Amino acid sequence: MSFSDQRGNNSSGKVVQCCLYGIWLFWLSAIGCYVTSCNGLLAVSVAAMVVLCLILMANKLFSGRSMFRMFNFNKGEAKTGSCSTLTNPKSENRLNMERPPAEEGQMVRETIITPGVVLRGSVSSEVDIIIDGTIEGDVSSQKSIRVDGKGNITGNVVGRKVTINGYLKGSCRANIVVIMEHGRVEGDIFAHELSIERGGVFIGGSNHIDEMVLEDVDGGEQVKTPFPVSEQVEESNIIMSEFNR
Repeated sequence: MSFSDQRGNNSSGKVVQCCLYGIWLFWLSAIGCYVTSCNGLLAVSVAAMVVLCLILMANKLFSGRSMFRMFNFNKGEAKTGSCSTLTNPKSENRLNMERPPAEEGQMVRETIITPGVVLRGSVSSEVDIIIDGTIEGDVSSQKSIRVDGKGNITGNVVGRKVTINGYLKGSCRANIVVIMEHGRVEGDIFAHELSIERGGVFIGGSNHIDEMVLEDVDGGEQVKTPFPVSEQVEESNIIMSEFNR
């Protein structure tokens, strides 16, 4: 509301107050004239009250129109404000679209095969691999490979560390191989360290190998594929066991 509107409202209030006081005074005067039988003054008092009532009605009508205009003005401001609020997300989205994503250049930390996914073919990655689906083919990683409870692999596995809590049918080569309580391996294992938790199942041959090392190839690091120290597998290394829980 502007200063002129406030000044107009103040003046209108003063007019109403003066008219009310005048009506009360002329009302008392009319009663006195009626009691004293002064008909002339009585007519003047009644006429003055009528005039003051007309002034009040006119002032009320004028004030009502002013309030109506002010209400429409405020309503227009509110509508404009709401429109600007609605347009702000569009501008923000446009800025977000124009802004280059900062996370696109970041490296992926792991590859995840989720439950229900079936892959047929070789899987190779430079980062950790987590398998909770089915893979029919070889799997290799420059880092670790983890086969979770719903993971199922039919093929050879090569990685720095292999943890099996699912099912593997094929050979496994890694620095460290861990068969967990729900894991089952059917095939040969070539590892520097092998551990089988209670409840884990391993059916196949166990072969000790030198620890896998990294070598630079064209400026990058690659896993050097481990080979068994002895190509012949001793009969004592043939493990067909199932640890009971």
